[in-house]
Amino acid sequence: MTILVALVAMSCNCPLLNSPIFNTPIPTLNPKTPSVPTLPAEVPTKPAATKASSPADVVGDWHGDMCDEAEGTFIYRWSLDLMKDPATGQVLGTLKFHDCPGGGRALFRVVGVEQAGSVITLAGILKDGGGELFQMAQGKVAPSSGDTGTMSFTFDSTTGKIEPNFAP
Repeated sequence: MTILVALVAMSCNCPLLNSPIFNTPIPTLNPKTPSVPTLPAEVPTKPAATKASSPADVVGDWHGDMCDEAEGTFIYRWSLDLMKDPATGQVLGTLKFHDCPGGGRALFRVVGVEQAGSVITLAGILKDGGGELFQMAQGKVAPSSGDTGTMSFTFDSTTGKIEPNFAP
């Protein structure tokens, strides 16, 4: 209604235009500048790095041919992702095999020690899988307590060959 009155008042020579309603400036909002919190002087801004809290170093990731049909994170016939734990010097990672299409998959958690040269020997613990490839892997691993089983792998980072390879 105020807009209609203002339009009518503007179109005629009315004293309404001089009324306080139309002559009062509209207040503008001035947002407050947010204050930046400051830390007390005794609180360190960056914690000192310790060997135990250091992030793992990426050693590398390798893989075989890409599958025509991926199952979740199993997109290659085989893949190996390795990191080095700075606290222990061990090489840790995941080794996956996928006998695609439809032949199953197997996942191993691997651990080893980085060696001079390009060949790394890894102890693998069979953790997960499915289908015929998983059943075959279960038959090849030595049972260990709390796990599906363990076995040894050899990986040559120069040639990109993993032995044994369950999905060549």
